[in-house]
Amino acid sequence: PHLGVHGSEDPTVLIKDAYDFIKWNDKTLLHEIKDANHVFGVMHPYELENYPNNFQEAINVTLSFLKG
Repeated sequence: PHLGVHGSEDPTVLIKDAYDFIKWNDKTLLHEIKDANHVFGVMHPYELENYPNNFQEAINVTLSFLKG
């Protein structure tokens, strides 16, 4: 199984391209984060005290997938 977490507003890799993974592997779970960009709202260096909502959603979905 594969997990794809992708922002709907990613200008680097378009969301329509993320859906190709489902065509290539029917065990792919794609989680689209509405209004998220390529980096889910984070930047380097990271100096904020809390994660942006889009990034926290990506973390939560990933942890849930890994836990099964």
